[in-house]
Amino acid sequence: MIRTFETDAEYLQWCKTNGDGYVLNAHRSLSPVSLVIHRAHCKLITQYQGKTQPGGFVEGQYLKIGSRDAGKLKNWARKERLAHRGKLDGIARECKACM
Repeated sequence: MIRTFETDAEYLQWCKTNGDGYVLNAHRSLSPVSLVIHRAHCKLITQYQGKTQPGGFVEGQYLKIGSRDAGKLKNWARKERLAHRGKLDGIARECKACM
C-alpha cells in the first residue's frame, strides 16, 4: 500500500508508527535527481534541519510517499515519471545515510 501525506504532522506520525517502513522523498516536479528512498526513521527526512521550517516536509516544494515496501515506492516513481513527464529516466536511488 502507498500512503500520501497532506500535512507534516500526518507524515511525521506515520514515520513514528512505521519506523521500519520506507519513504520516497521527491521534489514536486518529480525531477529524477530528487527521487530518494529513505527508511521512515531517517533523520534526514524526519527532523527539521538548517532552514527547514514546519510545513517543509510535505506542505511545500517536496512530497513524501510512504510504504512498508520499498519496491512499491520504486514502481510508483517510475509510473509517475512516465505519466507526468513522459520519461522513465528517474529511478529512485537509496539514501546513503539510512539504507
